Amino acid sequence: MFRLSHFILLFSLFSSSVFAHFSIDKTRLYFDRNIRFQTLTLRNTSSAPVAYTIKVNHVYMTEEGKVLPVKDESTVKQSAKKLLRYSPRSGTILPGGSQIVRFTVRKPAGLESGEYRSQLRMEGGLLGDENTLAARIAYNMPVIIRHGQTEATADIAFLGIKEGANSKPAMSILVKREGNRSLFGSFTITNDRGEKIGLTKGISVYEPLTQRSVDIELTGPVTRQVTVKYEELKEFGGTETVIKTFDIQ
Repeated sequence: MFRLSHFILLFSLFSSSVFAHFSIDKTRLYFDRNIRFQTLTLRNTSSAPVAYTIKVNHVYMTEEGKVLPVKDESTVKQSAKKLLRYSPRSGTILPGGSQIVRFTVRKPAGLESGEYRSQLRMEGGLLGDENTLAARIAYNMPVIIRHGQTEATADIAFLGIKEGANSKPAMSILVKREGNRSLFGSFTITNDRGEKIGLTKGISVYEPLTQRSVDIELTGPVTRQVTVKYEELKEFGGTETVIKTFDIQ
């Protein structure tokens, strides 16, 4: 179960008590030729009712890895929104209760092969006196629908060592993507002693972006050579694994 407090995709200041008492059982929704039905469980572990609404919108990714809203949704060519059906779209979850939201994919005849992507946005909050929202939350989740023949290739390049968060060293990596689908995977870095010195998960390169940079915090000694492994997650249709050794000057 992934608690909302673990994520930072927030758009205003919310009460920490909301995050402590509301959870979601997935971090993304993925569909392909074999997966056309998904469920999402929202759970309220607080002592107050939680009201929620679910919408679908669109975002794009920058080369720095930032995810920003699309201002004009008419420009989105391969949207998952028109293929996705889900219910219920809003409701109230009683204290200690849960709500299962069901998602299905309906593809029209003649749909072009490729990846269709949107973003699920969940908004809600604890209900206070007279059913007013005492505190609000917002969480965004990618929706990926792949249809027909989809493929991607990945490559990585070393950009350098820099000062990262909390003044700790970080390795900057460029992830390159080709093909008609996105990438989603994890990085592992080892030094030439075989020691694991860096790890980060959940790194995406959304189609049509062809490359993005990633900074990976280093937790061990950096030697003259380091090996970087990028591996896609198979449960989300990933097939790519890239392993490269870089000389550190």
